[in-house]
Amino acid sequence: MMRYDSPSKGLLQLWRPLALGLSMLLLAACGQDSASNSGQEAAMTDTIEGQVLYRERIALAPSAEIEVELQDISQPDAPASTLVTLTLPNSSGPPYPFSMSYNTADIEAGKRYAMRASIIVEGRTIFTSTDYIDPFAEQPLEIMVYQVPEAPEQAGAAQSPLDGSYWHLVSLAGQPAGKGEGGKALDLRFTAASAESEARVSGFSGCNRLSGGFSSEGGDEHSGSLSFTPLASTMMACAEGSEIERSYLAMLAKVDSFRLNNGNLSLLSEGEELATFKPAE
Repeated sequence: MMRYDSPSKGLLQLWRPLALGLSMLLLAACGQDSASNSGQEAAMTDTIEGQVLYRERIALAPSAEIEVELQDISQPDAPASTLVTLTLPNSSGPPYPFSMSYNTADIEAGKRYAMRASIIVEGRTIFTSTDYIDPFAEQPLEIMVYQVPEAPEQAGAAQSPLDGSYWHLVSLAGQPAGKGEGGKALDLRFTAASAESEARVSGFSGCNRLSGGFSSEGGDEHSGSLSFTPLASTMMACAEGSEIERSYLAMLAKVDSFRLNNGNLSLLSEGEELATFKPAE
């Protein structure tokens, strides 16, 4: 008696080796994709190399730390956003060489980035950079940091009548103050000293954000001396606000005293009124 296999059984036997071969090809392709993805991930990391240095002939305390940051400074009316922070021990130098890795996917076309460096001892910033440093310029980069004057100790709960106050610029050099980028008013905010930090000032200068320390001594609840440490600033390029910003920053560098009158603030130099402010709402 002759035996006949059904056509479907024959086809099944034919397809088995073909299916096995396809499975092996798919596994090999997956392995190649995985290796390719790993290579792409590795390619997304790049390095910024440079050194931090200062001109003063002084030795740092052994506990000093050198902090280097890659910052996004694209928003003129907001604090810089830090993408990467690298902290180095005071093991040698100056100069202090650094090598910072960053993810290239975090760098967006059309945005502006900068390097910032500080030297910190026991929580206090004693050196900081103030110049714009392009992270993607020719390497190695050189980041110069400048000494931050130590604010004098202030005893008592009420350190200054300016502590905690926030102001909008009204006049500059005797003329009504213009607006900055986007029609925004220039401002100034005073933050009281604490156990963790010195008295600070910050604000919008017309195009960029400024920050630094301040000291105020003597006088009374309506007036007193006032001086600012060298102010750091973001380094945006703006279509508007750059001219008034230059005048504003030059004015702040001259201030030696303040006066409060009818709820408004005047900044003075040798008795001459440089600028007036009203309380910010």
